[in-house]
Amino acid sequence: MNPKNALVAAVAAMLSGLSCVADRESIQIEYAMAGAIDEACMVSAKDVQLARGRIDIGWTSNYFLALRIKSNLDNSNVTANGQPVAPGSRNDFNISQVSLQYSGKDIPNIPAQLVSRSGTVSAGGELYMGLDLLTADAADRLAAATIPAGGLQVNVQVILRGSFAHGASYETAPYNFPLVLRNSTMPTCGLAQVGLPSDGATIAPCHNWGQDGIYAICGCPSATAGGTSTDPCRGLCPAGKCNADCSCAP
Repeated sequence: MNPKNALVAAVAAMLSGLSCVADRESIQIEYAMAGAIDEACMVSAKDVQLARGRIDIGWTSNYFLALRIKSNLDNSNVTANGQPVAPGSRNDFNISQVSLQYSGKDIPNIPAQLVSRSGTVSAGGELYMGLDLLTADAADRLAAATIPAGGLQVNVQVILRGSFAHGASYETAPYNFPLVLRNSTMPTCGLAQVGLPSDGATIAPCHNWGQDGIYAICGCPSATAGGTSTDPCRGLCPAGKCNADCSCAP
């Protein structure tokens, strides 16, 4: 064979080898992290890795977390006879869709949910992608379920779908995230302010009450905002007669 033709054939073989991916771990979801906790609502490395989550469906219909997605593919250029023939970016993975499937004992039937998302995992790199695990349809169906006092166990299976820059379609291996569902009633605070986080490190306005133990409690208006130490209700009650929920004591 002509040496030039041999080189063309070799290059074609290498490029065709990039057109399909048999390995389901080329792109993988490594783990989930708690939602944004800083003042800018940004996902960062200080977020805590989560093995499972808790959601109170009576408080919220959303469960937010961040997925760490890793590429195990080479980001170096493909070369032939010392000459680059394909850039490493051909192995970049472009996410276009997320498949969410819900399973568990005593949960209602929920069709697989497909959510449009976009993001690129560079070859050899990683991506932190925010995701709401509950679609509106899934949240409605789960809210209608009978949830025992100890909670309802739900497994959420996450699969990322998309394509590589070189054209091959791909989906990740399933990533399973367990959720414990509860359904309680938000408090009625009367004249009190609502909005004080009772548990968890999340900072407003990034918090999602009802997720992972973060709830609101009732509290009287701050004395520094117009009341006094003996009149936290700002004149709504006689001095010294203000209860913790801002109702007036006898």
